[in-house]
Amino acid sequence: MADENCTTFKAMQDEGVLTVTFDYPLVNIQGIPMLDHLNRLAAILEGISNIKVVVFQSAHPKIFVAHAAPNSSKICLELQYPVMR
Repeated sequence: MADENCTTFKAMQDEGVLTVTFDYPLVNIQGIPMLDHLNRLAAILEGISNIKVVVFQSAHPKIFVAHAAPNSSKICLELQYPVMR
């Protein structure tokens, strides 16, 4: 389940488990790119029946995800939510 366009995390499948590793230097900023990638992942997962568990982890030992949304209303307008349509 590799996506060369995804720059905020890597996803690796091992049987029914998908492990998503956030790796968006420097501190895994949760902004428009990450939210867009997560929405695309959710849309893909809707159509895959053999993945039973999704595990989220960080490539950085001291930081999971840093929230940075100075224009959160702008983010909501710019993102497309294919899962919620």
